[in-house]
Amino acid sequence: MIMGSDSMRTGRTGVPAWRLRLLTTRVGQAVVPGAVLLRYTSRAGATVTVPVQAARAAGRLVVLAGHADTKRWWRHFREPAAVQVWCDGGWHRGTGHVAGAAGEAADLLRARFPRVRLSAAAVLVEVTVDDLPVPVPVPVPVPVPVPVPAPADVPRDGRLFRRWFAAVTMGEFLGFSVPAVAGALTAGAPAAERVTKTTIERVDGALGPRPPWTTVRNRTAEDICRALCPRRTASTAPATGPCY
Repeated sequence: MIMGSDSMRTGRTGVPAWRLRLLTTRVGQAVVPGAVLLRYTSRAGATVTVPVQAARAAGRLVVLAGHADTKRWWRHFREPAAVQVWCDGGWHRGTGHVAGAAGEAADLLRARFPRVRLSAAAVLVEVTVDDLPVPVPVPVPVPVPVPVPAPADVPRDGRLFRRWFAAVTMGEFLGFSVPAVAGALTAGAPAAERVTKTTIERVDGALGPRPPWTTVRNRTAEDICRALCPRRTASTAPATGPCY
């Protein structure tokens, strides 16, 4: 928390201008929430600018003077004194005075900074500003829970692969074994060949669409059929596809 500090004064020692300008930017306001500038004229005629962190209410500012026994800026307000306050992008005129550690000013500070512990010797400076706008509370986003499916409901990749591999292997086995066995059993019997051909076509259709590598399989099946059916010549065999 940034409180009033003698090292942040204008006058003989001077305050780096970039520090004051930084607090007046959006970056400075994001880094130090509630940061404001108090500017007043000392009894010696010097202009003093003090960066502080204040608790705000409607037309009021409350500042805690940290380590008040080693600070001097707050003593200027032991009696009501004029002060200028920078906040919300501009300067506003007001009046500041020292307030005790008990009362409305202390309650406002505790509400804004609940982690701050005020001792009986704490020094608060309350500034009243007529044209100070009321701070608008920033809405806090509320997270919406997203349902996540249970791990048991999501099939694993290994199980899917094993199921797919078993189905494809069984289909290929039936696709090759049925024509080979039927051809061996019906060799030399034209009527049986026609019946077997119809049965094989139905079985092959029930197994689903043929994969892209059907051309290689068809050539192998054709060679098997020609070996098992020597009575069929190349002219009677289909140009592409198996002998059935």
